[in-house]
Parts: sequence; structure tokens; C-alpha cells
Amino acid sequence: MGLGTVGPFAQAAADFGHVIWSVGWRDLFKDFAGPVATVTAASVAAKITYTFSKAQRDIAQRQVEINTEKFRHDLFEDRFNVYHTVVDFLYQIESLIKDDPNWTDKFKPFSDGVTMGSFLFPHLKELWEINAERASKVVSDGQMIMSYEKDLNSYRMRLTALELEQNFKIGGGIETAASRAERDEKKANIDAQILNTDQKLVARREALAALVKEIQADLPRIMQSCRPYLEFR
Repeated sequence: MGLGTVGPFAQAAADFGHVIWSVGWRDLFKDFAGPVATVTAASVAAKITYTFSKAQRDIAQRQVEINTEKFRHDLFEDRFNVYHTVVDFLYQIESLIKDDPNWTDKFKPFSDGVTMGSFLFPHLKELWEINAERASKVVSDGQMIMSYEKDLNSYRMRLTALELEQNFKIGGGIETAASRAERDEKKANIDAQILNTDQKLVARREALAALVKEIQADLPRIMQSCRPYLEFR
């Protein structure tokens, strides 16, 4: 093969170059520009989506942390309020009975507190229920005592009225044997009612005092058992 002769491979390369040149670099770029732009746009969109999704996850996680912290704070506050209401009532119950005529009105907040305490202090439910039952009995006894005292006052007023009636009739000279006998019978019945009611009153007061001592003796155990639940952590 001489130097002036073109080989088949060299000729093919020359033909390919001619084709590329004839097509033009601009047309070739146009052919590849569309797919490249599509791939680039998809990559950018994927990056944006990932970044946005991560931001959403971070926000959601932070919201969970905030809600958890708020729940812990609210739970602590509810426990403390219930504890304060219940323990304060039990601690003052003896002085309330002695000094406050309407002390039984203070039982409802205590009762509501015990009901809530069964949920807020689940491991101490039995302890709360025992003292709730005791306190309920205290209120029942207290109401009965007040009823007995009211009855005694009523009996004594009736007895006083009979004595005034007696003095009036004797002073006016209009007393008769029949009226005296009737009045004496009424007085005897009232005296019997006073004696019976007074005995019931004494027994109820003794039972109430014993119950109050039970509650106050158990109060340190209640406070000690509740203390771990009142630590904010």
C-alpha cells in the first residue's frame, strides 16, 4: 500500500467526521440537552423533597417533645393539687369538726380529689380508697352528730315551753290535776328522748374521734407514699 492510498479504516473515520460535522454541534447539543435537563431537574426536586421531608420530621419530633413535656408538667400540677386538697382536708379534719359548723361542705372537694387521685396515683389506689372510705364515714358521723344536737335543742326547747306553761297555770290558779298529769307525761317522754339522743350522741362522738385518730395516724404513710409521684422529672 503506497502513501497516497487511503486505507478502509482511515476512510471510514473521515466519513464519520464528515457526518458529525454535517449534522453540526448545535443539533447534537439539542439532542442531549433535553435528557440532561430532565435528569438535573429530577435531582434538584429529589433534593428539595428530601430537605423538606427532613424539616417536617424535625418539626414533628420537636412537637412530640413539647407535648411530652407539657403532659409531664400538667400531670405534676394535677397530682400536686389533688395531693394538697386531700392531705389538707385529712390534716385539718379534727379542727374542722370542732370549729367549723359547715365543715361537711368541704368534703366534696376532698371526695373529688380522691376520685382523681385513684387515676393520678394508680399504684396507691387502695390507700386512697381506704382513706376516702374513712373520710366518708367521718362526714356521715359528723352529719349524724349535728342531727342529734339539733334534736336535743328541739327537745330542750319543748321542755322549757312545758315548764313555762306549768308556771303560768300555777300562777294563774288554773292548774288542774288532769293538765298537770298530761304535762308530766309529756315531760317524762321528752326526758326519755333527751337521754336516748344524748347516749347516741356520745357514742357517735367517740366513734368519730377514733376514726379521726386512724386517719391522722395514717397520714404520714399517705404523704410518704405520694412523695415519689410529686417529683418533677
